[in-house]
Amino acid sequence: MQSKPDVFELVQDDIHFDALWEQAQQTVEQFGGQVWTDTGDHDPGVTFLQGYAYGASDLGYRHTLPLVDLLTPPLAEQTEGGGVFPLEFGPHQALTCGPITPEDYRRALLDLTDSTGSYFLFRNVQLLPLDSDGTDARQQDYRYYYSPQTLEFSFKQPQDKAAVRYWLRGNYSLRFERTREGLRNPSEPNNQLNAFLTDNRNLCEAVTHTVDQTWQKINPVAEIELQKHVQDYAAVFAELYRTGEDYISPCVSHETAETLEGRGASAAEIYNGPALSHGWQSRLPPATDYTVPISVNLSGLAARWTQVAGVKSVLSIREGAHSDPGWGWTSNAGSYPLLWGDDPLSEITSSIKLITADGKYVTATKAEIEAKLTPTPVEDNPPKVLPYGKPRDVAQYHPVTDKMPACYNLQLPPGLGGPQALYQFLLPFEQAMSDSCRLLAMLPNLLSFVREGETTWGAQWPYAEGSAADVAHASYKAGLVEHSASMAVDGAQERKLTDHLLGYFGTEAASRMLDTTESESLTIQQSALSQITTLAYQRANIRVDQVSALQKRIAARMGWGQALFDDDVDMGELPFYLVEHRALMPQLPRPIYDSPMKPKKLTLSADNRKLTVDCGNAKPIDQMVVGQLVDFAYPDASGTHTVQGVIVDSYDWHAYTFTVDLVDNPHLRVVLEPVLAAQDKQQLTWKNAASWLKEIVYPLQYEPGTPETPGQEAQLTIPPDFPFPACLQKGSAFSIDSITQLGLEPWSMKAEVVSVD
Repeated sequence: MQSKPDVFELVQDDIHFDALWEQAQQTVEQFGGQVWTDTGDHDPGVTFLQGYAYGASDLGYRHTLPLVDLLTPPLAEQTEGGGVFPLEFGPHQALTCGPITPEDYRRALLDLTDSTGSYFLFRNVQLLPLDSDGTDARQQDYRYYYSPQTLEFSFKQPQDKAAVRYWLRGNYSLRFERTREGLRNPSEPNNQLNAFLTDNRNLCEAVTHTVDQTWQKINPVAEIELQKHVQDYAAVFAELYRTGEDYISPCVSHETAETLEGRGASAAEIYNGPALSHGWQSRLPPATDYTVPISVNLSGLAARWTQVAGVKSVLSIREGAHSDPGWGWTSNAGSYPLLWGDDPLSEITSSIKLITADGKYVTATKAEIEAKLTPTPVEDNPPKVLPYGKPRDVAQYHPVTDKMPACYNLQLPPGLGGPQALYQFLLPFEQAMSDSCRLLAMLPNLLSFVREGETTWGAQWPYAEGSAADVAHASYKAGLVEHSASMAVDGAQERKLTDHLLGYFGTEAASRMLDTTESESLTIQQSALSQITTLAYQRANIRVDQVSALQKRIAARMGWGQALFDDDVDMGELPFYLVEHRALMPQLPRPIYDSPMKPKKLTLSADNRKLTVDCGNAKPIDQMVVGQLVDFAYPDASGTHTVQGVIVDSYDWHAYTFTVDLVDNPHLRVVLEPVLAAQDKQQLTWKNAASWLKEIVYPLQYEPGTPETPGQEAQLTIPPDFPFPACLQKGSAFSIDSITQLGLEPWSMKAEVVSVD
């Protein structure tokens, strides 16, 4: 794009003045040769034709300028750090995709840093589906049951032998191993991980179980002989530590796109998976199954240490926790090896003995070793942009009128000798040339992926303000300018351009449908184009508090729903909604809260909206889940009253408390006084909700006025305080069951709905 295109060589002769002038002469001869017989240079018509041939040639040469220059906007419209195309249309966004597969999530998580960008948070991660095919996964799988006997859905298996078991698929377990910096700052990985999982959740999927793997100290004990003349023992210790760390706990390797391109990697190989902020990952740590013990062969470590500068040989090596000389080490299940524990630079000098060539034992202090170690740099991976070219003022037009010989008086305004009729005769030609220059200058907008409006043709007044020609048209100039501007607005042409640009991304503009206007339909397609790389990147992503990419893509294909593309979206007023099945399900509770527990204290907020339950320290609260359901129970005159399905709004595991919102739990607010009174008497208990959905059993009664012994046909009604069964429709099957009475056989009758009012 930097040099003139190859097409220049093909059109160079055609756009030269001589070629254009020859073409003009041939046209004059063809259509007016019998009338226009004098075509010498002295003829006024020839002079004007030559002037416009020069103008057309100049316009043609402007088209052969480097494309990057033609796409470069004026300096005033350029953005710092930007380029010809917006950042979101660069390869780092257009060729990548948000995390979808477990491998994608692994790469994205290994790219996370602390809030200051100083160090990476995770050394390795493992993402496993909870599919009930393993004992560990089965404990965390989302299972629920339906009892035909009680007509209830519950998380605990009911006694009913006919109960049906169901699973909610799409749940994952995430196990992660922190870097050493992450171990020293435990809150950072947790905060960044929670934010990442919130922003990067796939449709109908969720990471519902996270495990912060525990480390287990591995202590290689070795005697190492040094080469002659080695003096910097701290440097040897530092390199032994670096090598051992890379062998036992290899980290991901980050490299820039330029480095990978230099090795011959293709764009498809580089921009594969999610966009990464700190370099593309050319090497990942080996995938680790944390559910089984991890083995380390120290013979490989010994081989690595023999390659360290200054080391002559490894005389002996073993694992410090074992007295036998074996070279193997195995962790406990659920743990990973951490070289020399959490303070390796203090341990290394006691575990590794350096022996000089003359047989002396030498060592170094922790501070000396630390000074030889340089922290792993966290480098930014800036987006690759096509830099701006040289701005060209291709819109500037020099009227042919201004270049005519003085004998034509075209440098004079009318009234001072200027020929008004000639000015008017030449205006259409000048306007066409000027509009063409303006159209070429519009190229950055015409080919822009970020579009708005419907101006697709050039329109600019050809004359300078106050010039003789400008004065000649002063009386009707405003009308002509307004007319030209209106002619430049072309919705059909804008739709063609938008459709053409959408084709670069494998899609096309949707046909207008439903009740949208042409203008609204076009605006939707423009919005979809301007966000198309973001929508493609987030194609599987969803957040319940934001409009999803899938929602916008559906709107674009339907050509309907402009509000979805607005910057400030009212989530309560969207044209349509997408609801995941899992969004209708309660959070899976942990079995630790299945047994009834007595709260230590209840606290009502000043605005009477929040009720905080202090559980004391009888059981930890860290396994609670926001959104899970709990039951409160207290004794009343009829026995035990249970407030079912109270939604947990938040919890504080440090304070052993959880909070419920009374606005979201109106059934609790109704009985709040008895609940508080029961707590004062230490008679209140809470536990996981026994059931979370129950079919309604509607009591039937005869319509008023029905005889005590009704005939063949009678009208049955539902009490007015029961909600009408909204799901009932023509063809629905239901049963009418008798009320069990002493001495009477129960009966049941199947029926079908024939109409609904």
